[in-house]
Amino acid sequence: LSISYTAAETKNYKFRVQKNWGNQGASIDNYSIVCTSCASPTATYDGTSWDSGSPIGTTDTSKDVIITSGNVAFSGTSSFKSLTINAGASATLPTGNSITTVDGTVLDAGASLIAEGTSTVTGDVTYNRTIDYVATDNLKGWYLMASPVAHNSFSVDTFTAANDIATSNSNSNVAIATYGTSSDNWIYFVTGATRNFLPGKGYSIKKATTTGTVSFTGTLHTEDTGVD
Repeated sequence: LSISYTAAETKNYKFRVQKNWGNQGASIDNYSIVCTSCASPTATYDGTSWDSGSPIGTTDTSKDVIITSGNVAFSGTSSFKSLTINAGASATLPTGNSITTVDGTVLDAGASLIAEGTSTVTGDVTYNRTIDYVATDNLKGWYLMASPVAHNSFSVDTFTAANDIATSNSNSNVAIATYGTSSDNWIYFVTGATRNFLPGKGYSIKKATTTGTVSFTGTLHTEDTGVD
């Protein structure tokens, strides 16, 4: 028996198992088949129009929404499987409206998501920042950046491994550091610790082996943020 379909969904079928003699048989009712390897349905905005109808104001949590260019203004209550905003593209959410994602929102470097006033974005938000790896000099290849999302505490070891962050050969320091003005030195994250990134606070970060992304994942930070 072979059944094919493309949507990531569950379909219910009824089967009848027939012996190959006589008219005896047995029925199996309410047999569910789940398509686990099918691609999720998508709605893509190319800067001009949606390719499969606008998802704004819908609650289809099986759909991946992708903004490749331009700006999209969301309104009402929208729920998706995921939301991805590519580099150079943007999305705005006027006050009083909401976006909820099951698998989270991803913003590539240079993308923008602005939630105004009392609007809400529910679900993890990941911002991908691409930085270069410099192999010739340990003093080069450091990038100053701040996380645009609010974090819960995370394992330094897990974050370091997932984002290819450099580590010291002589001590437990990790190449994530803040500058201590009063002490006039760099204060490093260390292996085995649990930390978080404070929204708006600057961190100096260096890759370990290859040019690539550093991903900041948390919840959308909507409060005013400043660092003395």
